[in-house]
Amino acid sequence: MSKDYISQAIAALVDRKISRVSQEAKYAYKTKLLEDMLVADSDTFTSIALDTDYDLEYSPVDPNSIVVYKERTSTYYQRYTDWISSGPEGSIKFLSTGSIEAGSNIVVEYRYYKAIGSMAAADILAALLTVDGPGSGLDADLLDGVEGSGYLQGLSGEDLVNLGTKEHHDLDGLDDDDHSAVYLAKDNTTPYSPATDYHPATKKYVDDASGGGTIFGQFILPCTGELSVGTDVSPLPIFAGGALAITEVYVYVKTAPVGASLIIDVNKNGTTIFTTQANRPQVASGENSDTSGTPDITALAKNDKLTIDIDQVGSTTPGSDLVVLVRFTQEVS
Repeated sequence: MSKDYISQAIAALVDRKISRVSQEAKYAYKTKLLEDMLVADSDTFTSIALDTDYDLEYSPVDPNSIVVYKERTSTYYQRYTDWISSGPEGSIKFLSTGSIEAGSNIVVEYRYYKAIGSMAAADILAALLTVDGPGSGLDADLLDGVEGSGYLQGLSGEDLVNLGTKEHHDLDGLDDDDHSAVYLAKDNTTPYSPATDYHPATKKYVDDASGGGTIFGQFILPCTGELSVGTDVSPLPIFAGGALAITEVYVYVKTAPVGASLIIDVNKNGTTIFTTQANRPQVASGENSDTSGTPDITALAKNDKLTIDIDQVGSTTPGSDLVVLVRFTQEVS
């Protein structure tokens, strides 16, 4: 075969497609494919000039297929001695050092590669069918690089396993415990809760586990700088995003009060949530934090407003840089 770039490209393609096939089969396939892509043609050049490049009508050309002779005679001319070609590019030159005479009419017969795009679908299929079949190595013979024998065949009728009635000990790969129910069967109605990391879970178990429960959260109300007695001391109020239940109030002050306790109150829509005032968070002198008792008013609705008051500060050092955390729960379904 010719060593031009067309055949090299096809050879590379075939090598990838049929890497498992014998060298003899590869060569036959490449040869057949190349032969099917070649088309014969001839050009006649009249009154030729020597040492001049003439372009063949079609290209790329198989250089080994070129035959040159004088029109209406049996006089053939030799490559390299009488003429040379540019290879696949498809030009030819008649040499003044050879036996061709200037002004002659010269016929050039050759074969060229027709473009894949010009091949009819039936021609392409016909070429492939000549090498198709088991062991050909073509992608059509494989699924993800695996022969058909590597996959389970479809089953029907009595060959199918009825997971709704089959015992565990009758199913390959499961333990020998004789469970009367297969919990992942489509018609199962028996509750089942997985106990270890890799136990299966039913849809109901997953829905119950992920669909509801209690969310824990907290609102943050800061007050920076040295503290003093006042109402609504946080820069901005907090608004509830939905139905919540307050559980406690935690207070932290960066600089501890000295001489007296720091007492904080929390208001819902302007009214204290600590009807029992003794339950308000109170940071003792020299301490930095405290957690309140249980508030008397715990329920919050959407858009309820929370603010904080400072009811008492340290008598010697009032304290500074306060943060109040209003902790809550929310039930979700």
